[in-house]
Amino acid sequence: MDGDRKRSIRHQLNRVVLVATFLALTLAGIAMVIFDLRSYQETWEKDLQTQADLLGLATAPALSFNDPKTARENLALLKARPNIGAAGILTPDGRVFASYGEDAEGPPKIGADGVRVIGQDLVAVKHIYNEGEHLGTVYLRAHHERLARLQQYLTVLCLVIAGSLALALLVSNRLLALVTRPLLQVSQVARRITATRDYDLRASRTSNDEVGEVVDAFNDMLAELARRAQALEEVHQQTLALNADLEERVRKRTEELQAANRELEAFSYSASHDLRAPLQTIDSFSNLLERSLKDKLDDRSRHYLHRVQINARVMSHLIDALLGLAHVSRASLERSSIDLGEMADAAVERCREQEPERDAVIDIAPGMTTRADPALVKQVMQNLVGNAWKFTSRLPQARITVGRAPDSDGQPAYFVRDNGAGFDMAYADRLFNAFQRFHTPAEFPGTGVGLATVHKIVTRHDGRIWAESAPGQGATFFFTLGPQ
Repeated sequence: MDGDRKRSIRHQLNRVVLVATFLALTLAGIAMVIFDLRSYQETWEKDLQTQADLLGLATAPALSFNDPKTARENLALLKARPNIGAAGILTPDGRVFASYGEDAEGPPKIGADGVRVIGQDLVAVKHIYNEGEHLGTVYLRAHHERLARLQQYLTVLCLVIAGSLALALLVSNRLLALVTRPLLQVSQVARRITATRDYDLRASRTSNDEVGEVVDAFNDMLAELARRAQALEEVHQQTLALNADLEERVRKRTEELQAANRELEAFSYSASHDLRAPLQTIDSFSNLLERSLKDKLDDRSRHYLHRVQINARVMSHLIDALLGLAHVSRASLERSSIDLGEMADAAVERCREQEPERDAVIDIAPGMTTRADPALVKQVMQNLVGNAWKFTSRLPQARITVGRAPDSDGQPAYFVRDNGAGFDMAYADRLFNAFQRFHTPAEFPGTGVGLATVHKIVTRHDGRIWAESAPGQGATFFFTLGPQ
């Protein structure tokens, strides 16, 4: 693994060096080749034009005296120039006066004096004059060796680049070893620290350049890591001590809660038996007293006796409500599929049985199925529908609606709405506390525990409950039953 990382660093750095060297040599070589080819062509064109000028001067007498033989002898001197493949002397009307070599292309189209490229050849043209008289034209056809020369240059350039790259690689390996050795030492120290968690290890500085500064920065970082590791260890030990103390406090608090629950169960048993029995005795004996003294009681005595009976029953109902609230806190919660619409129907029927003469319009939405504890949610619907029935009792026609609507988070929320007495929202924070009543018992009877029980059941389902109301404009109670 170490060798792979070492080779990886060297390969990357060598690749940078070689690519830079290759690009520099290639650009320099191309520039030199272009410059040399242009210089070569300019020199060759000037030489060919000079040769045409000399032939023109030498051939002028032969044209003047119509001596083709002398002209051919002058052209034969071109044997000393093997690059010139063909030449010729033309009369002013374009006829061949004398020629040299094999010219497969034939005489070129005569134009102005100069050198031009025709196909793969360079063609030089020179008009011959004598005292202003046009005697004829000399042309030379030479093979253009630019491609061959370019191939030679490219071959030499490739050999130079290959040799330079090999030399650069050799020198780069030697030089990079000086640079990568401190970095590899830093890498080895980092791996040892990762394996052993020993932050006292340090890398050695071997140079006074930028690499040495990197080593110093790495050692400073190790010192900071060591300090932080020590601080984290101290915090960890403190956390362990705090957790131990917290666990001890939780254990003690749990014992206290268990003791409180046992006391609450004892109180519930006492309230269910020890308190209920005297109330039943008071109610029973007051009934017997009323029947035995029926003809002897005056109106005031009969009123006092009725007050005793009513308050005994109120106390009995209050004890039942408190026991129900305590049962909600202790009862296990088991979710199953339920239909809130059916529970609302049952709660309405129960109310109608108690007051069949009431004129009430009931609207219950269908399909309100969810998963919750059936027994506990049944108490929710009975309390909310019962409250709506109770607080609309003074109206000529009651309107009660049970439905479903999404809450602010898009979760399904259920509601019970009525057009009854309503309440002031300024006191809404006390609405779900036990024994908090916004109306007197003379106006609307009740124990003041029903909404506290509903709040407890909804909270146990990880849901929430809230209300919207105004005095004399009815009330709407919304509730959710937590994630399904």
